[in-house]
Amino acid sequence: MGRNDKRILIAEDNPELAGLIRIAFLGAPFRYDLANTGQEVTALHHLAVEHGDPYDLLVLDVAMPMKLGTTALREIRAEGDMQTPAIVFTGLPPDQTEAEVKDLNVLCVLYKPLGYDELMRHILQALEGDRVEAHQA
Repeated sequence: MGRNDKRILIAEDNPELAGLIRIAFLGAPFRYDLANTGQEVTALHHLAVEHGDPYDLLVLDVAMPMKLGTTALREIRAEGDMQTPAIVFTGLPPDQTEAEVKDLNVLCVLYKPLGYDELMRHILQALEGDRVEAHQA
C-alpha cells in the first residue's frame, strides 16, 4: 500500500487554520478528512470503520468544541481501536498535555506554534511507521 492509499483524520476547529490545512494539503500524498469538533472526530471515525475504510492516522487538536480531541481519542481507544496511530497538537502547556495523553497510545504531542512543514513531516513519518519526534514550544 503506497502513501496515496493512506487516509488520515485531522481535527482543527479554527476556521482559518482549517482553511490553511486544506490549501497546504492540496496534492498531499494521502487522503484526509477534516473534523471541526471532537464530536465530529468520533462520528467520522465510526463511519470510516463501518464502511471498511478506517483511518491510518489521527491528527487531533486537543482543545476542540463539544468534546476535547483527547476525549474523542479516549472514546475511540475505549471502543477497541488501540492500533490507529495518533498525533495530538496543542497550545496548552506540556505538563498539562502529557498528563492528558498518558494512556492514549499517542505517537507524539506537537506544540503550537507549528508550521506546515513540521506538521507534514510528522504526518509522513507516522504514515511510514517511522519514529516521530515531539516538537517543544
